[in-house]
Amino acid sequence: MSGAVGIVGVHQEPYGENYSESTLEEMVFRATRRLLEEAGVEREELSNIVTASSDVTDGRAISNMVMAGSTASYFKDSINLSSASEHSFLLAAMQIMSGLRDLTLAISWSKVSESPVDVVQRVASEPYFTRPIGINAMTSYALQASAYEQAYGPDRNLISRVVVKNRRNALDNPLAHLREAPTLEQVNESAPLSWPLTEYDLPPYSDGVCVLLLASEERARVFDGPVAWVRGMGWATGGYWMGERDLTKLPSLEAAAKKAYAMAGIEDPLEQFDAAELHEASSYNEIMQYEALGFAEYGAGEELISEGVTLPEGKLPVNRSGGALSSNPAFASGLVQVAEAALQVTGRAGERQVEGARRALATAQQGFATQGASVVCLEGE
Repeated sequence: MSGAVGIVGVHQEPYGENYSESTLEEMVFRATRRLLEEAGVEREELSNIVTASSDVTDGRAISNMVMAGSTASYFKDSINLSSASEHSFLLAAMQIMSGLRDLTLAISWSKVSESPVDVVQRVASEPYFTRPIGINAMTSYALQASAYEQAYGPDRNLISRVVVKNRRNALDNPLAHLREAPTLEQVNESAPLSWPLTEYDLPPYSDGVCVLLLASEERARVFDGPVAWVRGMGWATGGYWMGERDLTKLPSLEAAAKKAYAMAGIEDPLEQFDAAELHEASSYNEIMQYEALGFAEYGAGEELISEGVTLPEGKLPVNRSGGALSSNPAFASGLVQVAEAALQVTGRAGERQVEGARRALATAQQGFATQGASVVCLEGE
């Protein structure tokens, strides 16, 4: 696979707590239609569509069966993935790299307001031991944070400053769900949800849709706007049993990063990237990602916060969009990070733009306690 792939279109609907005035089909149709209009593309020009959705976050069984009209998939080659939203992007990119396709939509969504997600997630747990004690995404990331805290003893104030940073960044993002910035004191004093995580340490649940338009190099050159070129991709999945994984580290993310960096020719990520959009499942998790991605040594990720490296004015601004701590369309969040990274390298991020950003990194994760992870390296022109 050697063909170049570019992101030539991005559309996100504003993220919110409950889009009760719209059906899921209407939400997805609106986002897809607007992207095609913005890109100047007719449905007939699309070679195929790759969607990613979850019945858990849609609140209904076999949800994708009624989405063909909304996703421009009617009488089109289309496939739906239920593993993770970012996998729709990875598959679409690989199809274009192979030469099989040249203009592809990658679409993902979540209407979390339709489902008691924290409860339903428990079906992913082993049924005899872990499911009865309530293991879900929140509690798994609490176990991860607890393991990290016991191993490295991070400064709680620095962990809380991750929340303050991301929520302040969201003030510049008109699409963000939560656009109120808490103080450090408010974060430190917030109510516990699953020790050691509090309500501010965890993302909200958001309704939302994200759509990307990918093109081969030949097709991308036809578009008038800037292109975000895919320079590197990597993904990895760890073992199912959390008890058999080292929860003080993120081995799946580290493995995915090594693959993406090798493909993109990245040797010093802290020096070579201008911006990063990380799918942080908790405040602790963002610090842990710094380490897995090679920005810092293990146990030293908090130093990037204390030194201001990841602030908007820092050496490597992280989650200028506000990240998942500000907007979390659950299943679709991974694709959102790729979309935000694409906006950065094409200079279309508006008030949240990192000045001069040419290379950006996006991460995504899935499963309990970062069982699987993906990394995408993008470059502007």
